Amino acid sequence: MTLASPHCAILFADVSGSTSLYEKLGDQRALAAIDRVLAELRKSIAFQSGRVIKTIGDELMAVLPSADAAMQAACDMQGRVQYVRRAIGAPDDLPRLQKQLLIRGFDILAPGGSLIYATCTYNPAENEAVVQALLEQRPATLQPITLPVSHSPGLLQWKEYTYDARMQHCWRLYPHQTGSVGFFVASIRA
Repeated sequence: MTLASPHCAILFADVSGSTSLYEKLGDQRALAAIDRVLAELRKSIAFQSGRVIKTIGDELMAVLPSADAAMQAACDMQGRVQYVRRAIGAPDDLPRLQKQLLIRGFDILAPGGSLIYATCTYNPAENEAVVQALLEQRPATLQPITLPVSHSPGLLQWKEYTYDARMQHCWRLYPHQTGSVGFFVASIRA
C-alpha cells in the first residue's frame, strides 16, 4: 500500500481535550498521558495494516489499506483511549460528545436526508441513550434496516432507563451473531 494506491484511506486523529489536560495535570503528566494515548493510537493503526505518516503534537495522520480498515482502527482507538482515560482517572465524557456529534450531524442533513449512527460498543449510554437524546431534541425518524444479517433489536430498557419504542429499528450486532466485534447501528432520517 502506498499513498498513490487507488484503494487506501486516510485517517486523522487527535487527542481531544488535551489543552485542559495540561491545565489539570501539569506539563509533564499531561505530556506523558498524551504520549501514552498516541502510542495506543499507533497500535490501532498497525493492527489494521496501516502506518502513521505524520504526527504533529497531539495529532496524527495515517494511511490504511481501505475505508473498512480505517473504520476498524477508529473503533479500536476509541476503546484504547477510554482505557487510558480510566487509567489516569479522567471522567468518561464520551456519551456527551457522541450526543453532540449526532445532533450536529442531524442538523446539517438536507431535508429527507439520512445518516447512519454506528458504534463498536455494547454500552447503552453510547448507543440507545445517544439516539434517545436525538429523538427528544429533533424531529428525527428511525428507519428500519433491511439487510440479511443476524442481529438483535435496540434496547427498550436498560437499568432504570426506558427508551423510545422506535429503538426496535436499531440493531445490536453481537459477536456470536456475526463473528465480528459488537456493533450498534441506527439508520436516521431527517
